[in-house]
Amino acid sequence: MKAGLSKEIVESLRKDEIPENMNEEESALYNFCQQIHKNHFVSDDVYAIALDRFGEKALVELTSLIGYYTIVSMTLNVFDLDVPEGETPPLVI
Repeated sequence: MKAGLSKEIVESLRKDEIPENMNEEESALYNFCQQIHKNHFVSDDVYAIALDRFGEKALVELTSLIGYYTIVSMTLNVFDLDVPEGETPPLVI
């Protein structure tokens, strides 16, 4: 939200719902990320839209960030780690 993402979109993501009223850039990013997570690849049309919007360097960085998030999430889940005592869980609005 600090970067300008609406509270409604953040809440939809927290609930694992498809956000409504995304602008073209947000939609391109959402579709790219969703396909990587669900399919482990990105379709040609979604890739082309994201490439046009963000450029190849940004897509490499985004893909790396998604991979890093995945490995951290897997580690936290496997070892049943929780938010440290006194900390607020992420995505709590």
